[in-house]
Amino acid sequence: MRILVTKTTRAAPDGVTVRRYRAGETAEMPEDLARVFLREGWGREADGTAMEAAPANKALDGAPENKTPPNPPRTKRRRRRKRHAPAGQ
Repeated sequence: MRILVTKTTRAAPDGVTVRRYRAGETAEMPEDLARVFLREGWGREADGTAMEAAPANKALDGAPENKTPPNPPRTKRRRRRKRHAPAGQ
């Protein structure tokens, strides 16, 4: 059942794993948990349009080829450490 969450709360949809349901989100949940949300006033039945409207907000062109700029060239050179001969030789 789809529920529009009106108050942020935590619940266990499977009776074991606790999940956070945030206010304003539409969540798919088992019937028994949905009845608890409705009875306690934590949510109301969703009409289905909120879940269907989400894909229309997605970008049409997709992600850009490169999201981050290339690394700038290193300007400082590392100095090599001189190795000294072991003592006593």
